[in-house]
Amino acid sequence: MGEVWLAHDQTLDRDVALKVLPARDSDAVASKERFFREAKAASALNHPSIITIYEINSDQGIDFIAMELVRGCTLGSLLQQGPLGIDQIVRYATQIAEAVGRAHRAGIVHRDLKPGNIMVTNDDLVKVLDFGIAKVGQPDDTSAEAAATRMALTSAGAAIGTPGYMSPEQAIGDLVDARSDVFAFGVILYEMLAGRRPFLGKTQSDVLRETHLVDPPDVKSFRADAPAGLCQIVARALAKQPADRYANLTEVAIALKGGATGDVPTIELSPAPAVPRRSRPWRVVAVALGLVLVVGLAVATWRDRPPGGAPAGDGEATPQVEATSAFDLTQQAAALLSRGDREGNAERAIALLDRALAIDQASAPAYAQLSAAYLRKHQLSPDPQWIKLARDNAQRATDLNADLAAGHQARGFVHLEAGERPEAEAAFRRAAELDPVNPFPAIGLAMNFAAQNQDAAADEWFRKGVQTGSREWRAHSEYAQFQFRRARYDEAAGQWEAALTITPDNVLILRNLGAVYFLLNRPDEAASILQRALEVRPAAPTYTNIGTIRFFQGRYTDAVLAFEKAVELGATSHQFWGNLGDGYRWAPGRRQDAPAAYRRAIDLIQQQLATKPGDADLQTRHALYLIKLGDRESAVKAVAGIADRPDLTAQMLYRLTVIYELADERDRALAALQRALKAGYAAKDLANEPELTALRTDARYYRVLDAAAMAKPED
Repeated sequence: MGEVWLAHDQTLDRDVALKVLPARDSDAVASKERFFREAKAASALNHPSIITIYEINSDQGIDFIAMELVRGCTLGSLLQQGPLGIDQIVRYATQIAEAVGRAHRAGIVHRDLKPGNIMVTNDDLVKVLDFGIAKVGQPDDTSAEAAATRMALTSAGAAIGTPGYMSPEQAIGDLVDARSDVFAFGVILYEMLAGRRPFLGKTQSDVLRETHLVDPPDVKSFRADAPAGLCQIVARALAKQPADRYANLTEVAIALKGGATGDVPTIELSPAPAVPRRSRPWRVVAVALGLVLVVGLAVATWRDRPPGGAPAGDGEATPQVEATSAFDLTQQAAALLSRGDREGNAERAIALLDRALAIDQASAPAYAQLSAAYLRKHQLSPDPQWIKLARDNAQRATDLNADLAAGHQARGFVHLEAGERPEAEAAFRRAAELDPVNPFPAIGLAMNFAAQNQDAAADEWFRKGVQTGSREWRAHSEYAQFQFRRARYDEAAGQWEAALTITPDNVLILRNLGAVYFLLNRPDEAASILQRALEVRPAAPTYTNIGTIRFFQGRYTDAVLAFEKAVELGATSHQFWGNLGDGYRWAPGRRQDAPAAYRRAIDLIQQQLATKPGDADLQTRHALYLIKLGDRESAVKAVAGIADRPDLTAQMLYRLTVIYELADERDRALAALQRALKAGYAAKDLANEPELTALRTDARYYRVLDAAAMAKPED
């Protein structure tokens, strides 16, 4: 409603769009209130795909809204020029869904979503306009008080909106919620695909009758190349009953990112069904926030059967026979450590090894296993004291017996944890020479090469380790970790699935599989496998993975609940606190709680940096916490010495992108993004990062993506 003029803001020297309320209006009071409500509704939202409001005012009896000037055309005009490409449709649809989804999270229902109210800029970006008949209130609040504050400005039973785009319930004047916008979005998506609206008629009454009673023709009858996943999104959005649609457009945005371009079902945000389903791969970004993958420590392996006949590596908490020798006690401790996924096994192993050393103070194998136990404790709860004890005991093992492979292996893993690459390689190579069929020196070498981004060497040694230790779950798990971090998600899933067949109750494998299934667009399996992990043992990493999945589904309040549980169970992990800070940062009404969580994450990561000052992974994470805390100067300074290093991984470069973007250094952010994509970062992963919302409005962002796509070699 209202006339729009091109105007110039002389104070700030910029062109603006000036929307003026018509001077003559038969219902001046209601029109004025509706006019200003449009501005208030839009100005309450901060999203690059929603028009920005600069000022709401009156001058000499003229009511006006000064807003962002959008140069381009409406989506309606664009549709009249001919059919759109599938990629173009998905890009526009995703931006629309994200924008209106943001409104839904703020309790605002647009109620007049249509191509005429959507602008496409000259940079091919979307802007949603005209919140003039929006319903403002709390989401899902149907109380009388809420109804009184929604400013509907319509009489009971009056239908408002545009026929052909209104939902059935809106068309008859019933109360509407976000699902009515979902229906309108379904009409728009259908129109973009089919080149016509789903409900046609010669008269308005005919259109309304079809909206209520007629199922539209299948999109594929007009558009044969429409992906099945996209058609399924249209069908669900156009369901006659609100309960059968998506709950809001945030869910639609998630479905579009997950399944719009392939033959996959849409993503459900409900609990997983009993029978999981497989889907084609998709990816979401899980770097700045981070799915937690818990390392299964590779310790000395015992190929003989421990006392009592239990298979080596079974990790029973209670030995089946009473051990009487240092050798027997050390074997039992090794069996416990081979199941480091089980809570308390490290402590039980330490108790057994203390008994072993009380019997034989010169037992080098006991010292080697004691080093592994303390290193495991450090991984579960980082503390410099655990590293010191692990180092001292590994050194004691090799001092007592320089020919014992287990001692050199223990030293290798301590050096690896401390970032001492040459020392780690030397120790692992010596262990491999002494015990050629032990898989763990090979795994250690692979991990050491991977830490230096020498991927070809890492792959070679991982394959050797897995081949030698085909029935050793830790070998499969470490290889999967490497593949996961290189975005080789299908391969990682295969390795973790192999590990799970060896140890079906392994909580580490279960939660890691939950992470990779989610990234492979297998959300039902992810939910199911994480539930299995909770059944085995509720633990902080499991909860933080659950929270991370919820976060990238846009369910920020639910994510906070899981992150809080993670911190409650594991308060010494900087990543748990950082994730909680991210949850608070985006959950409605919780932003003020984020700084305390980030400060705690910073304190914890600084303790690790004190022992590994050159660790680029820790440095980029540290800077990420600083920038989210609002300390721009410290964040940029924290990465100043490493930003140009040629050995940064794709994930580290991606963190630099976020850091520079939040620091208002757009050029450096784009340069870091270009490097990240060149290093193998998946372009599809960018769409789910809320911190890059503003970057995605920059035309140069799309040029970087296009350049990366052109440079990608053919499969």
